[in-house]
Amino acid sequence: MRPRPAADAVDLDGAAQLLGVSARKVRRLVKRGRFAPATVEADDGARLWDARELWHWATRNDPARAASMPLKHWVIQDEPPELSVVRTVRDAVVQDWYLADDPALLRVVWPTGDFMSSDAGGAARLDPPVPWVLQVGPGSGCSARSWCSTRR
Repeated sequence: MRPRPAADAVDLDGAAQLLGVSARKVRRLVKRGRFAPATVEADDGARLWDARELWHWATRNDPARAASMPLKHWVIQDEPPELSVVRTVRDAVVQDWYLADDPALLRVVWPTGDFMSSDAGGAARLDPPVPWVLQVGPGSGCSARSWCSTRR
């Protein structure tokens, strides 16, 4: 009997979509043995990947891709996320967050003064490089406009 696919299991096309790459690229990586191993096989023989296992693989192989995956697929183990660094930039406090031994995946910018004058761009240029910066808006909310990619 085969293990039952997890609710968030995806096929090759779904894996490509989650990672923001073409299915063709994923097929090449699978063929070369450079992609995450399939988690389970579907009844029709198709390979499936558990989205959380895929995220974990991506954190070690392409942190920018892992950071771009929906948060619901991020693996939160028994340990909560760790705060790596806290520092200040113009009118803001900056936090870098990571999980376990994985590199920093998210930088959060908390404005201390006027939201519009806080320096998310300056935070994006800090070391170590991170794939995403989230600038929290007034009232501890955030919107899609507050995300900026730092891919180089």
